[in-house]
Amino acid sequence: MKHPILSICLLFLYFNVTICGNLFFQWRMTEGEKRQLEKETFELVKTNFDLYLKVIENYETRTEEDTEEEPVLQLSRYTHCQKCLTFAKGLKDIINKYKGFNDLLSNLKAVAAGLNIYDKDVIDGMADKYGPIMLGNFYTRYFSDYFFCEKVELCPPEKPINYSNSDNYAKKIIPQEERKSKEKPKKGGETLRMLQITDLHIDPYYKENTTTDCKKPICCRDPPSGEATAELSGKYGYEGKCDVPFELFNEFLEDASKRNIDMIIWTGDNAPHDSWKGEQSAVYEISKQLKDAVVNKFGKDFPVFYSLGNHEKYPNDDYRDNEQDLHDQMTEIFGSIFGNDEAAKADFKKGGYYSLKYKDTKLRFIALNCLVCDCFNFNLFNSTKQHAINMFRWLDNELKKAEENQEYVYILNHFPFNGGFTLTECAKRMQAIFDKYQYTIRGIFSGHTHLDDIEGISEYFNKDKIIMLNYIAPQFTTYSHKLPSYRIYTIDKETMQILDYEQIRFNLTKSNADGKPYWYSAYNATTFYKVDDMTEYDKILNCENMEGYVFNRFSGGKNAEKYKTSKGSQKNAKCTMTTNNFDEYFTCSNPKIGLDTHFLYVFTNFFIGPFENFDE
Repeated sequence: MKHPILSICLLFLYFNVTICGNLFFQWRMTEGEKRQLEKETFELVKTNFDLYLKVIENYETRTEEDTEEEPVLQLSRYTHCQKCLTFAKGLKDIINKYKGFNDLLSNLKAVAAGLNIYDKDVIDGMADKYGPIMLGNFYTRYFSDYFFCEKVELCPPEKPINYSNSDNYAKKIIPQEERKSKEKPKKGGETLRMLQITDLHIDPYYKENTTTDCKKPICCRDPPSGEATAELSGKYGYEGKCDVPFELFNEFLEDASKRNIDMIIWTGDNAPHDSWKGEQSAVYEISKQLKDAVVNKFGKDFPVFYSLGNHEKYPNDDYRDNEQDLHDQMTEIFGSIFGNDEAAKADFKKGGYYSLKYKDTKLRFIALNCLVCDCFNFNLFNSTKQHAINMFRWLDNELKKAEENQEYVYILNHFPFNGGFTLTECAKRMQAIFDKYQYTIRGIFSGHTHLDDIEGISEYFNKDKIIMLNYIAPQFTTYSHKLPSYRIYTIDKETMQILDYEQIRFNLTKSNADGKPYWYSAYNATTFYKVDDMTEYDKILNCENMEGYVFNRFSGGKNAEKYKTSKGSQKNAKCTMTTNNFDEYFTCSNPKIGLDTHFLYVFTNFFIGPFENFDE
């Protein structure tokens, strides 16, 4: 532990879980059970209070040779090891005796039902599908007697572990000499046009004239009740708590086919937000229908570069050590994008990532698997993170080959690297790799946030030097009160630098009213940022018009006018633009922590813990 407060907090969690459990469960316990639980808990705390004192003593007696991750082994530190093990076992016995882990989900369901926010089928579905993933993995790892006592440094390490350090990793791989600077694109040269679409979230059960106000994660599926007063869903969608119909995707393809594009990048999330009742087979079917529709409109040989989103796995984010069926099925669906490149196809089938050239040019696409570093993948509580380690080693090797072949690279990753979606451990190592190959990489393209953002990627040890941009594109779905959007980049064919992009939005109100689609150009990046091209990183990130930035950030939707003048919204946007991992973003934005996503990001980053043996 880096500081005694962390050990004390973990110890405090163990001491008080039964006390908190008493408060939480007492309305479902008899009076006799309550009194007995209080008595046993008090006795446990009283007889083991000296464990607190030993944790503090261990910290105060550290030597200069102690590292941040693991103290030098000293037998005097571990005099309380057996007592700690006895304590941990006694506490688990109490937990299991009074309701315990197996009854925890039913208690959580009862509490959620009392809040009356969601319907019973949603509560049951979410608890049954996600409860065992999160609570089961957490309990298995952190309620292991020895693991707990080792972590609070009252017992010696069960086995030597080489925990990686991101700074050491960066020092190891980043060259000391000055890197070659990217060429400034020449005006008037030959260009390419690349379309990006992300976060489609197509809902096959969407129906027109259905209720938009319901007690489920998404609406627009069921007819209104007799007392309903909310608006009804429209032909093409509803800007609110609804995903979009397949008909809107077909209209997008029709519009895009007229815009003279050369390629498509598709950065994941195909399925709807029906996380309480979805099925993996349904995710495959939706993905296949979307891919077939693209092929029917543009032809099977049209260049499409696809990366996995967290909604390609069901339950969402639940990526495990063996996901061969996911890899096999998605390779079957998107296999045609690889053409004759069997190596790229094999990589995708093995790990969910691949490297693929664009025709006979100097441009190479590297698509990553965001799920291996997913902050909400609770399986990582019990994982060695070997999938992520393998991907980073593979990525380094692919970028090295691209550098040697004088190719330029675009990185596709569904998650951006800040804001909490990507584990900080992963984001820091990714930044080190980007720094190492800063000349070769010409852009990063992400989605997921349902926000229109730009993230400036800096050198690892020099935060003032921006080396590339991560283009975070807004969503296609209307979910979370946004207008459907897609984007077209203009690329300098010689240097593969991004010259500009046009953000295209769907006028949902007019389209629903008239029964036919209306797409419009929302803004051009160079005009908005007042730059000649998108290589003017510093000027872009020092955006003069933050009101306009926030308005575009929310895709011109219902919340855009409300948030654009908010100083808090402008600060959060600025923090997204200027930070490269969650720790940096959290420090910058300084959010108020409640039982929200920020709490979960802090919780998962801490408890998933460091990577093992990453540098070997």
